[in-house]
This record gives sequence, structure tokens and C-alpha cells, in this order.
Amino acid sequence: MSESQRVAAAITLLYDTYTPEGVGVWLKGRKRTLAGHTPLELLSEGRVDEFCHACERTAGMVAT
Repeated sequence: MSESQRVAAAITLLYDTYTPEGVGVWLKGRKRTLAGHTPLELLSEGRVDEFCHACERTAGMVAT
């Protein structure tokens, strides 16, 4: 799976978890679990693995 496909799959998880507005808030919000970075900052820095893991972790926490 390419990086862009992995990012798309991770974002799909967020849309399965949150409303479209909630996804935007999550992507732009600073996270303690990301050392104060936003998920979008991770993507802009090329930290795709961390971004995808954060999406998966968030979707899992909300789903349980």
C-alpha cells in the first residue's frame, strides 16, 4: 500500500468515528500524545507512520 493510500485509509477511520466537522477539529488540534503537534503537522513533516498510528489509536479509543 502506498503512503497516500495509507493516509486515505487512516482518514477514513476518522470519518467512521467522527462527523466531518469533528475530523477537521481533530486534524488541526494539538495533541499531548503527539508531543504537542497537530496531526496535520505530522503529515507536512512526512511522518506518515506516526500520523496513521494516531488515527488508528484515536478511532480505537472512541470505538471502545
